[in-house]
Amino acid sequence: MRLFVRTIAAALVSIAVFLFSYWLVFAQFLTQNAAYAPTLVVAGAAAFATWHVTGPSAHGIAATVLRWAAIAGAIGFCAGFFGPMALAPGTD
Repeated sequence: MRLFVRTIAAALVSIAVFLFSYWLVFAQFLTQNAAYAPTLVVAGAAAFATWHVTGPSAHGIAATVLRWAAIAGAIGFCAGFFGPMALAPGTD
């Protein structure tokens, strides 16, 4: 079960970071085709970091709860803020 949750968290963080870094960083300075490679690298690094951060911890229940709350909050913020931009880019 823990492996499944870590995989889902890493995938969601990867998607959120991909959208965030593409729309707010790389697409502003690079052409559309040139922006995909660095965006994928950043999203992969975020997924890798999430995978290791959500691993086994000896810090206790409070640190684990705060860590997962931060991860869920970041994913929720990115989905709510960048989701409408990605799903309806032509609306103002």
